[in-house]
Amino acid sequence: MSSSLTTLRSVVTDALGRSDTLALSWADRGLNYGQLLAAKLYSPPELKTSGSLTVAASGVSVSLSALTTLYYFISIYNVTGSNDVWLSDFTRWSVIPTGAGSVKYAARFGSTLYTKPTPTAENALTVYYIKFPTTLDDATDTIDFDHYDSFVTSFAIQYAFACQEEKESSDIFTSVLSTINSGDAVSEKAKLQIERFLNVK
Repeated sequence: MSSSLTTLRSVVTDALGRSDTLALSWADRGLNYGQLLAAKLYSPPELKTSGSLTVAASGVSVSLSALTTLYYFISIYNVTGSNDVWLSDFTRWSVIPTGAGSVKYAARFGSTLYTKPTPTAENALTVYYIKFPTTLDDATDTIDFDHYDSFVTSFAIQYAFACQEEKESSDIFTSVLSTINSGDAVSEKAKLQIERFLNVK
């Protein structure tokens, strides 16, 4: 299980050699940036979730507000039509033919999901997606995913030293973070790109 914000803060403030209000503020911001960076680089499995959307009969879009802290889609399944929904880039949306029937294509634009063809009846969609991690605010809050505490605290230390304008110390932890990051991030991002291209669940 992930450590609490209090424990993570102490790692940062120990490195800084101070724990005043300003140092705690730097630590908290750095930890939140760090967990966001870890989420984007590694897409931990704990951030994979699902939700439901309903496209109304004759509807061409649906709000994404029901999907909590949506980062990006993994895949979409049309429960009503018993078919996969293929994800498209919105810039190519106009070339997908229109018509009527079960929803088979979708494209995200901001907080809206556009769908084609136009459903003749209400279509229920199950959406599999990656969510953003929850912001750490309270002392007892924990990171939403395991095994990345050292990555997150290393980034937070780097950030806090930079806030103090301690360039040499910040550079040292930049090097530490690069070492931690170098092994998995590139291969993980490549895998995700391939999976998204193939629309694999």
